[in-house]
Amino acid sequence: MSLADPGSALDQQRIQIQGLNFSYEKNPVFRDFTFNSRSRVSILRGPSGCGKTTLLKLMYGLFGPEGSTLWSVPAPAFLVLQADTLVPWFSGRDNIRKFSEPLWEQVRNGPFFDLLLPFIDKRAYEMSFGQRRSIELARAFSADAPLLLLDEPFNFLDPEKRRFFLNHLNGCDGFSSPRRVVLTTHYVEDIRIADADSFEFRGEMPYAALEVCHTAPT
Repeated sequence: MSLADPGSALDQQRIQIQGLNFSYEKNPVFRDFTFNSRSRVSILRGPSGCGKTTLLKLMYGLFGPEGSTLWSVPAPAFLVLQADTLVPWFSGRDNIRKFSEPLWEQVRNGPFFDLLLPFIDKRAYEMSFGQRRSIELARAFSADAPLLLLDEPFNFLDPEKRRFFLNHLNGCDGFSSPRRVVLTTHYVEDIRIADADSFEFRGEMPYAALEVCHTAPT
């Protein structure tokens, strides 16, 4: 994947899902569902329990769809869920290094390290929720995965940290990447992410499609 031509790399890895079926036991969530996005960032909105997290887990591979006629999703993906996944007795540093030493080196030499430095050697159980979420996001953004799946990534972050990660998504810190991002959020200001399409879960399950609320300029 070449950083020199992010447009073509993104176009090759657009998200295309058609004919998706998925149920929790006998409760259908998606029936003949279609989701297509050409944008760099796709924002999923909707009330709690509507299926946003389920769609992320399907794209990640935690769940297997019951069937689909087309499944074109960049892989591998890096998933950050609302639930805290840090090992409580590991330091922030070790929670990154447990993935791989190269990932730790990317974090240590990247744009997030100064933000993490005040608490990077604390054990996770000693950190605030916002500090733990910052570790998780820095770990995800520094990974080489072509797709980031972020479930309410700005929960627990104060306005300054939220703005920091939003700026990163917008390329305001000089960082650019051909990776795609799909995120769920309740924060109104997230719609201002550049190159983002916004979709909303409306109506009742099972869903066949999402309502397009905003389309990024081509």
